[in-house]
Amino acid sequence: ESEKKKKTSKEEEDRPQRQQRQQSWEDRAFAYELIPPKGIKAWGPEGEIDNGIDVRSHAARLARDEIEMAREAFERKEAAVVDAEKDLIEMKQRASSLKKKILLQDDRRRIDVIRDELRMVNFDIEEEARKLRRAKGEALAAIDKLEAIELRHWALLRQNEADLELEDASKNGDGGTDDKSASSPSTTSPSKPQKE
Repeated sequence: ESEKKKKTSKEEEDRPQRQQRQQSWEDRAFAYELIPPKGIKAWGPEGEIDNGIDVRSHAARLARDEIEMAREAFERKEAAVVDAEKDLIEMKQRASSLKKKILLQDDRRRIDVIRDELRMVNFDIEEEARKLRRAKGEALAAIDKLEAIELRHWALLRQNEADLELEDASKNGDGGTDDKSASSPSTTSPSKPQKE
């Protein structure tokens, strides 16, 4: 078990760290300027959308859907990385087992057979390593896309949350939050895969 922990720790150390995207104050201010106005009905090709939902709420709904789709795409890519890592580990274990058999074998002909099998397994290891690098690259691209979408919509979603809080407060007879009073969030993302 300690050997497994060492192996896991070594794999994590080999993975380079990846920085998250950051927004300047100018970018954040501009993001607020792009928020659709409150109280104007959203219209589509067939007329009112959802019985007169306002454009800001409709835009927030679309933004959440886009973020969810991007997150699901990343999770699929992340799962592919896990599967590729598992396959590579199994191949390496197979190769290690064959090497031990060669050392314990006295029959020359049997040794040649095992060496041929080991050679094929080593080819498979190279192929699985390529698959893993490709899977990690696709996962990195997916998380980049997710972060870009989250940053593009954060001001809208924050303001939408403030709108909902204000509506709840108004229903309860409490005070509320002024329009566009939300501050920039600290961006949080799923664990990110690293290049091999």
